[in-house]
Amino acid sequence: MRPIRVIHQVLFTCLLATVGCGTTVDGAESNWAADTIDVQKRTIQNQADVACQEERGMIRLAVADTTYTKRFVLRYPEEKASWNGRVLIGAHGGSGGKLYTRDGTETGTSETALDDVIADYALARGYIYASVDRDGIGGTREGLRLTNAFTDQIKERVQAVYNQTADYVFLAGLSAGGAVTRYAAENPAGGYDGALIIAGGGGVPPPHLDRQAKLAVLWPDVDPVIHPDRPLTDARVKAYAELIGTPIEARRFWSFVFARQTLDGLRRTLERYGLKDLTDDQLRNFQTKDYEQNGTFMRSVNISRGANFTSIPTIPVIEVAGTYDDVVMAGIFAYKAAFKLFLERDRSGPRDLHRLYQVNGVWHISSDDDAIGTFQYFMKQMGIGEEAQDQLATGGTYRPAVEQALGHLEQWVTAGVVPPPDQTIEPSGLLE
Repeated sequence: MRPIRVIHQVLFTCLLATVGCGTTVDGAESNWAADTIDVQKRTIQNQADVACQEERGMIRLAVADTTYTKRFVLRYPEEKASWNGRVLIGAHGGSGGKLYTRDGTETGTSETALDDVIADYALARGYIYASVDRDGIGGTREGLRLTNAFTDQIKERVQAVYNQTADYVFLAGLSAGGAVTRYAAENPAGGYDGALIIAGGGGVPPPHLDRQAKLAVLWPDVDPVIHPDRPLTDARVKAYAELIGTPIEARRFWSFVFARQTLDGLRRTLERYGLKDLTDDQLRNFQTKDYEQNGTFMRSVNISRGANFTSIPTIPVIEVAGTYDDVVMAGIFAYKAAFKLFLERDRSGPRDLHRLYQVNGVWHISSDDDAIGTFQYFMKQMGIGEEAQDQLATGGTYRPAVEQALGHLEQWVTAGVVPPPDQTIEPSGLLE
């Protein structure tokens, strides 16, 4: 979350019974005033040195029978002439909430989590940028519903500010926010024109139980903290790398995700699905098919499967991920393979609307993203030592690739220019 130069700041409160803040256009401004709380408004300069307005506060979002109150940020050029007619909605990783430095100092909240990755860049290109902190809601369909409700509010706010609707609305999501974005891209009535998925979750169909069992069995023998001298040529290391979808050279990053993939962790997961009192041997040899006669278990499994992705995007999607991303790469490969199979099977279906750009040697979070501190803090809370924490900052960056991807997505959506094919590039490389 890079600091932004502030010109001036005004605190104004938009409560339910107050008068709207600014010009009213067809009631949109009064709606915004009714649904936003304790909004701070300030003038900032974007990276292109163009004056922009930033609004931050709380917003009420109605999703079915639930009304959420969540933190948000909205940034837009002060002058309409500086706006390119496009809106980018950002969907943060994880379930949101507070951000930290490595030592646990709070640095902010998740509505600003994508500032480093894409928000600042997009604002400098003339986009309006907005994001909501889902704070407690991960990469789920409920997360999508919340994001959609927020997007609708932002569209109204844009209409009020500029007396003009947006020409195009894009959604960009990181990690769990990538899962939200993946859901949105599969919905033909979703209201987005293009999707940018960054290190995105959601590729592997849930509930992942068989895979989790395999990981739990292999992990004690490949843990780089316990076995730092185990060679990369070891068959167990190779098997683990193949299962999670990364090169074996990425092993130094594995501790963050997989230190929790233990038999005890698998036991707790299966208990939530209704399978209890399994022995260690049963856990080591677990396969879902062996318990299909257990009604409680299969009901839970089928509920989870009901949240699956279709692997069929309905709008242009560009996906960027690091080749060392042990968090999501296996899922991304599975998603890509399923979509390829669909295209081969149904020639009359949607055209190829997906691109995958991999960045060599990069982990789940770019090493130049200050979110690394939050991940290191969580590792400390998990009891993982400093040496393993240090490894998270040793990868490269995918930010240049993400910036290029937004440009290609923009041209794909607005001008029909087909982007470069799937490829792997170096962190400083160009897509071609």
